[in-house]
Amino acid sequence: MTGQVQDYVLAADREKTVSTYASALRNFEVVWKGLLPATTDTVARYLAQHAAVYRMSTLRLHVAALSRWHADNGFADPTRAPLT
Repeated sequence: MTGQVQDYVLAADREKTVSTYASALRNFEVVWKGLLPATTDTVARYLAQHAAVYRMSTLRLHVAALSRWHADNGFADPTRAPLT
């Protein structure tokens, strides 16, 4: 693994990233009452309801946290599925 790739992989698990993702997941589960694993529809509703509250960068972070949770726990990633 090249140095740049290794740095990127390690950055995904840095303490700040882990803490930030945990906070985003708490917001989804505890504050918004979302269930994990999530569905594509649930993620879409969550984002739509928070679009006026959060900046785009924050919404992207929440999507990344949800995506990572699903990948880490062996579930299909609802953030990558097209809405029909």
